[in-house]
Amino acid sequence: MSADVSDGLQCAIEIIAPQGLKPRLTFHTFNLQPRKTCIEEDCCYDEKLHFRGNYPESSTAYCGIDISSGNEFTFDSQQVVIYHDRHSSVTTCGWSAGLTFVSDPNCIPTEGGCTLEFNDISTYNWKSAGFDGTTEYPICSTCTQDMTGVSVSVASQMPNTMMYLTSESFNVGTPPVEGECTDDYIQINHLYGRSEKLVASFV
Repeated sequence: MSADVSDGLQCAIEIIAPQGLKPRLTFHTFNLQPRKTCIEEDCCYDEKLHFRGNYPESSTAYCGIDISSGNEFTFDSQQVVIYHDRHSSVTTCGWSAGLTFVSDPNCIPTEGGCTLEFNDISTYNWKSAGFDGTTEYPICSTCTQDMTGVSVSVASQMPNTMMYLTSESFNVGTPPVEGECTDDYIQINHLYGRSEKLVASFV
């Protein structure tokens, strides 16, 4: 990002790592407006770079030459947003960084998929991997359930019917950020390429 731009630059770069990985930034260049004396402490007033994870929590601001060439930032969450705010027309060199994805040691992929239990001709129970109603589901668990064959079977015996999904126990994910689910959700794929993602706050 070149800082040789007019006053009022604001940009945000969202990074979402693949499943089981975390983003890492390695800086090559960093030269922004220097710190100023604000109320009781120095602050990045004219220009700053800061990072935020899945939620808009407070974050450390970097400016001046706070970040040296070769400094690495490995983020704890799968998703991070880089913010660059500029409120000065003074020219600076800007910053550049390389992006890589590294393994998340807390993310151990699990085997096994969703469970689809048949109750009767018109009712099925769909459960996440290892569901017992009390135990948390494994980190990095991923499963897929194709309902095409089921719906065809039901429709052949009960024509002119529709499929309904009723939640009996649902505790998945966290509130979405700016309307988008993060790295823990159920996705339902409909016909004609339509899809929707569900987390606890949606049901």
